[in-house]
Amino acid sequence: MASLTKAIHDLLTTANPKKIVETIEAVSPEVQAKMEVALRQATLDTLTVCRIVCRGILAERLGVHPTSDQVNDFMLKAADDPKFAHRAFRHFGEAQKSSDRRRRLFLASILYGLPFSKMPDDDRDRVDMVAERLVPEDLLLLAEIDQKNRTTAPPVWKEPPVRFDESQVAALIYGVDVRIATTDDYRDDENNRGFDGPVFVEERFRVDQAAFSSLVSLGCLDIGQSESSQGPWKIHTVLITRLGHLMLQAIEEVRAGFAA
Repeated sequence: MASLTKAIHDLLTTANPKKIVETIEAVSPEVQAKMEVALRQATLDTLTVCRIVCRGILAERLGVHPTSDQVNDFMLKAADDPKFAHRAFRHFGEAQKSSDRRRRLFLASILYGLPFSKMPDDDRDRVDMVAERLVPEDLLLLAEIDQKNRTTAPPVWKEPPVRFDESQVAALIYGVDVRIATTDDYRDDENNRGFDGPVFVEERFRVDQAAFSSLVSLGCLDIGQSESSQGPWKIHTVLITRLGHLMLQAIEEVRAGFAA
């Protein structure tokens, strides 16, 4: 480590600014032109995605396929919003940097769909801050957990495990392996108390660890401290936070654009 630190120090202290400038100037005009084309293309692609999103949002509201003029008017109306410039700096800029078309669709949907919602400004700003850091897989996992929690019947146990006192969903974590299960997958009888075996081996219970960690770190999910374990697996109650529900609300409101 010491030798690496010294090498870095020597590099920084002995660098010749003149040589660095000469290296930059040595970039060929062809390379510069190619880079300029690439940057323009990124902007054009993002504008095209924004137009597709706006057409989808309008089609849902009008109930018919909008004309080109109607789409243009919608985009102009959105741009007239005093907050648009600041929100575009965040979402349009982030969309330009993403090579994932689905993520560009989502960011454009948030940019053009939310200004017309009844969401309070503070809540919209919270959603904006989180949206720029999410990818589609994160959103799909959040929606999946919400659906499981809403569609799973509450347990009928007289003394249910503490981990199910506020949610029907639990996360079982072992290293980087994360599995999502519900009260339907839990057995509470004298001969079998705990989660069924398939929870630990079948792929349908496994979720993307990066997506799960992202939702937790951004405050969309709260898993608290592990209250119990089963073998090497730590068991956490999974609660969707208020911010998580705001994101679900936003996704629902801009679904037409995202679906485009």
